[in-house]
Amino acid sequence: MDRARLLDRIERAQIGSIVKNRNCISTALFISGVTPEEKQGIEPWDAHKFVGNLPLGNPQPGSILALRRKEPHVTGTPYFAHMAVVVDVNPLRLVHRMSHLAPLTFLETPAEVADLNTSYSDCEPVYINPHS
Repeated sequence: MDRARLLDRIERAQIGSIVKNRNCISTALFISGVTPEEKQGIEPWDAHKFVGNLPLGNPQPGSILALRRKEPHVTGTPYFAHMAVVVDVNPLRLVHRMSHLAPLTFLETPAEVADLNTSYSDCEPVYINPHS
């Protein structure tokens, strides 16, 4: 994803923060370009409907850091506990919505990214690359 488009989508998601029913998944799917607009909150067990066929790989601007539970949801589908979007790679910088209706925040340091990953200890981090 080119930088101008990525920054435009981040700005649009910040404006959308005042709209009800936005969560980390709906925000990440919008910013990364998977969805054309930020949808109402997408449940963690439904996120696979949007990303299930997208390639995994290394982080790149516009890719999604998805924290996927090691065990599937009771329905047998993958369960994504949290999602963020890669803004920069070196050093790794992410943008995300920490919770329902929370404003967008940036994770600017390796320690902040590590804290996010360790706060979801039952998950494995995967990078989803919608533009590969």
